[in-house]
Amino acid sequence: MARSTASDLLQLRCEAPPGVAAARIDTRVAGGEDASDATPAIAAAMARRFDPWPDAATIDTAGPLPAQSLDLA
Repeated sequence: MARSTASDLLQLRCEAPPGVAAARIDTRVAGGEDASDATPAIAAAMARRFDPWPDAATIDTAGPLPAQSLDLA
């Protein structure tokens, strides 16, 4: 699609501090409708095993509003 619209393809990596990620997971689980089996422990384990992604721009998604992350992107 990027090629057909003469757009640049950008690599973005969304990142939030572990505490923010854990709180979001807990909120989704408490809502009872989260299809994911992720837990704060799983998220922390994945973060420890994360491979570097030097070509991606990191977007801090810790803020409360998705629009803020979109503006950063």
